[in-house]
Amino acid sequence: MVQHVLSFLISVVFGLFLWVLLLRLVLQFLGARYQHPVSQLLLQLSEWLIAPCKRLIGVRSFKGVDLVIAFWAICVATLDVCLSAGVVTGAFPAVLPSIALGVVLILQRMIHLFIAAIIIRGIMSWFAQPSTWFLELVMQLTEPLLVPFRRWIPAVAGFDLSLLAALLALQLVNMLLQGAL
Repeated sequence: MVQHVLSFLISVVFGLFLWVLLLRLVLQFLGARYQHPVSQLLLQLSEWLIAPCKRLIGVRSFKGVDLVIAFWAICVATLDVCLSAGVVTGAFPAVLPSIALGVVLILQRMIHLFIAAIIIRGIMSWFAQPSTWFLELVMQLTEPLLVPFRRWIPAVAGFDLSLLAALLALQLVNMLLQGAL
């Protein structure tokens, strides 16, 4: 019982920090403004880890992806997997399978991020003004994902069905990833 509680707490702490890193990575990749309140929050929560590494090795990016943030996201996800499994089973898993599971965990969290953003965008499109900073951020997050679906699925009677198609595709990918575990 105590092991499961401890494993849960480890997963929550590492999971929340992983969300911070992944949001920062995605928003930076998409070119979100640093003056945005969410960007400022993510910077303040993760700069203590990212800044020393960037000073040490310099700013490294590959096709717009910040490699330092990606590296720390993989480390955090791998530690989450290792510590959670180690607490429950009493033995820590091997490193390479833990890294692979950490990468799968990151991919699943990214899918969950996009699913949540698409649902929020759909709901807020009914109620919110498009000029709110939060909706602007959600639109910036989801637009690159929805554009390919809009090419194939036109709006029907003013309703954008590309959101549903994107949700379906993301859920299918998530199911494939769960099958890989």
